[in-house]
Amino acid sequence: MGLPIGINQLLNGKVVEWERIDFKKGWNPEDVVHSICAFANDMPNSKKKGYLLIGVNDDGSRCGLKVTDELLLKLSAIRTDGNILPLPVMSVDFISFEDGDVIVVEVVPSILPPVRYRGRTYIRISARKDIATREEEDILVERRSANFPTFDTTPCPEATLDDIDTELITRTYLSRAINPEVLAQD
Repeated sequence: MGLPIGINQLLNGKVVEWERIDFKKGWNPEDVVHSICAFANDMPNSKKKGYLLIGVNDDGSRCGLKVTDELLLKLSAIRTDGNILPLPVMSVDFISFEDGDVIVVEVVPSILPPVRYRGRTYIRISARKDIATREEEDILVERRSANFPTFDTTPCPEATLDDIDTELITRTYLSRAINPEVLAQD
């Protein structure tokens, strides 16, 4: 897991929350899930990972959180408990410091947005997280469609002109699509 900036720089108050970094003081399941969805939706379309740091005050200082196996399991289970669809791609790790631990949740932007939690779409606008408007959801739906073009619009760079069966096209398609008199004149 590679943070976009150094963890020490981040936790010494030199970095603030923004569209790809969110600080949480402790374990609040609803708030954590909203942040995960917002990062997965990647509203700014940065195509870069988002980082949720749990155990960090708003000013970037550590708040003395002690990580347990139970807490890590709860965080990891969020991904597959059925409340977030489609499933986000994320990883959970932690870093221990003398004055407290920091859990780092890394979230990859989804190729299938919008990612919803219990039917609601959360997005991140700068350092703020909110429920998406209808227009913002439409943008995310369009992005999903762009990631999966239909067969007939997908390029096939390895094909050559010799791969086109012009005789088949003439016999089956053109005779049905174009009036035979027009074809005879062409």
